Formats: sequence, structure tokens, C-alpha cells
Amino acid sequence: MTDFVVQMEQTLRTTSPAGRRAMLRGLMPVVARWFEESLEPGDRPGSADVTLMLWADQVSAGLIGPLCAATQRARSSVAAVERVRQVERWRRRRGGADLTEAEARPAADG
Repeated sequence: MTDFVVQMEQTLRTTSPAGRRAMLRGLMPVVARWFEESLEPGDRPGSADVTLMLWADQVSAGLIGPLCAATQRARSSVAAVERVRQVERWRRRRGGADLTEAEARPAADG
């Protein structure tokens, strides 16, 4: 199993960001199905036991937590870039308005 993970890691590292997104998008339903099938008791009769439920909690938290954190970081950086752009646009507009006012004053005085 370790070889599989190493191969997947190498493949994802050597792929472009767009290719990586496409690969991960394709993996989503497969991983969800593997997870769901892993929750079946399998060789144990009856309902799922506590160990299985603890495993499910660990795996879901190990996936969901880091994914949510990464998404939040990406949103924060996009928001920060957008705030800088808004400030720059505002300054350009203010600069343009200030220049127009400054140019208009001498003409009105004269």
C-alpha cells in the first residue's frame, strides 16, 4: 500500500496545478466509495463496532479538516489580493479626482 501512496504522491507532484485539480476531482467519487465500502463490517457479523466508528471519525477528520483549512487559506489569500486591488483602484480614482480639482481651481480663479 505504501508503494501506491508514493506513486500517487510522485504523480501529483509532477503534474501541473490544473492537472492536479483534474486528478483530485476524478478521485473524489472513488475515495468516497472506498470510504463507504470500508465502513461495512465485512467479516464481522452484525453492526459496526466502536473501533470501526473511531476509524471512520479519524479518516473523515483527517480529510475534512485539512481540506477545509486549505480552502480557507486560499480564500483568505484571494481576499487579501482583492483588497489590495480595491485600495489601488480607490487611490487611482482619488488621484484622478484630486488632479481634476487641482486643474479646475486655477482656471476658476483666473
